[in-house]
Amino acid sequence: AVSTVIILISSILYNFGFSGPGFVAVNIQPDVVDVDELITGEKREGVVSTFKSFFFKTISSFMSYAVGFSLEAFGYDTQKKEPQYQTPKSLFGLRLNFIILPAIFAAFTVFATFRYKMTKTDHEIIKDLILQKRETGKCTVSEEQKRKIEQISGIKWEEMWIGKDILSLKH
Repeated sequence: AVSTVIILISSILYNFGFSGPGFVAVNIQPDVVDVDELITGEKREGVVSTFKSFFFKTISSFMSYAVGFSLEAFGYDTQKKEPQYQTPKSLFGLRLNFIILPAIFAAFTVFATFRYKMTKTDHEIIKDLILQKRETGKCTVSEEQKRKIEQISGIKWEEMWIGKDILSLKH
């Protein structure tokens, strides 16, 4: 009975603990859209949103299969309703799939979040530069801002829409 309560509490806490990575992904989407606009000169929120949905659904499908396959490989028996009737190997499979691996993946997410290059100030600068470029065909940017934008986008300033002469690009 105690182990059942622990499993129930863990199941509830699991969802709270792993809601953070999903929250981060949703909240950086505007950043991604604006960086994409710096690069292409086009607002493509729909493309980014569609790709995000496709990516999440694909990963969810893959992970569901991987967990099911893994539990089967560890000998988890769905007919045995109580955890104490599972083998030590199948219990390890449960712990691996629902405690150990998610904790490792969450740690990777936290690590990736801290490596994320864009700050709120950077995002404000990017939005301002896009607005300047759209309104006047050019933008004023310091060398430090150029370097930061190149670091965020992974592309050289001159190769991005924001770094090109917009007057020669108009339709």
